[in-house]
Amino acid sequence: MVKTDCVIALMVLLACLTVAHAQADKSLQQRSIAEALDSWITTAEQQVVPAADAMPKDKYAFAPDRACGEFRGVRTFAQQVKHLAANNYGIAALILGRKRTDDMENETGPDSVRTKAEIMEYVKGSFAALHEAVATIDEKNVVQPTESPSQWQKTRLSFAMDAVAHSFDHYGQLAEYLRMNGIAPPKTRPAPAASLKSEGERKVAPSFDLNDAEGKSVKLLALKGRVVVVNFWATWCHGCQMEIPSFIEFEKKYDNRGLTIVGISMDDDGWKSVRPWIKEKGVNYPIVIGNDDLSQKYGLVGMPLSVLVDRQGRIANSHAGVVDTTAFEEQIQALLREGVKGSVN
Repeated sequence: MVKTDCVIALMVLLACLTVAHAQADKSLQQRSIAEALDSWITTAEQQVVPAADAMPKDKYAFAPDRACGEFRGVRTFAQQVKHLAANNYGIAALILGRKRTDDMENETGPDSVRTKAEIMEYVKGSFAALHEAVATIDEKNVVQPTESPSQWQKTRLSFAMDAVAHSFDHYGQLAEYLRMNGIAPPKTRPAPAASLKSEGERKVAPSFDLNDAEGKSVKLLALKGRVVVVNFWATWCHGCQMEIPSFIEFEKKYDNRGLTIVGISMDDDGWKSVRPWIKEKGVNYPIVIGNDDLSQKYGLVGMPLSVLVDRQGRIANSHAGVVDTTAFEEQIQALLREGVKGSVN
């Protein structure tokens, strides 16, 4: 470990906390140091474990050769995962004040762990060890000096920061190895859209009456008889920017068949950011500025969130994250085929 690692770790942790503050619902903010640290251990785990599992077992020995660039003596995919996991186990031991094993100290992992199945269990166990360790961190011991092999890294907080930064560093390498084998890292793939709810399962969508950029009222109740996509988004949200061009096309394609898309921006500075952005992107559907009350009613935790409302004003599907464009369009088509039955309450 070197001092550069500390700077990187601090930058990663601060960046992560900034994103969490921007995207998380206020009611979900962490209440203690242990909870805050544990949430980012979880975030790293949710990236690393699926990536490790995505590589086929016959490719676990893959390492890029010189044809891919300036690679010489780099770790194989299996060694990358084991190295990451061994560091996790070692960090957990340091936080708990336990002696590290030799394979933790040299960050290679046990020689007996060789197959994909064994390595997967090893990396999952390493995150379980980190969860156990950070649960012991509190306000009294978080920056209290503790026994450490490092000349500068001597607190539980610095150890936990190292685990997050190191995990994300090697996740990036795992992701590149996957791409070199024609495999998209799981967390970069659009999530499959959930199937439409049956008509008996659908509940009335929370109503709203908000003004668009021109001051015109956009009222959900006034859209009865049409299929509505309620899309929570923000100008700073990368995933939102990825899917909005598809929504523009949907509006063009299905407007005359009864589709309306309503974008609800959650930008903190409202129209200051939103008005020039929608003009630049040529957004052709109503955009309004949302609020915490409305976002909570729709169950917003992170963006984007796209809610399909049927012709009767009932929620037929709610999709968190970037939509699978093909599947989402099929659901729009299915709702457009449904007849008008009753009215919005």
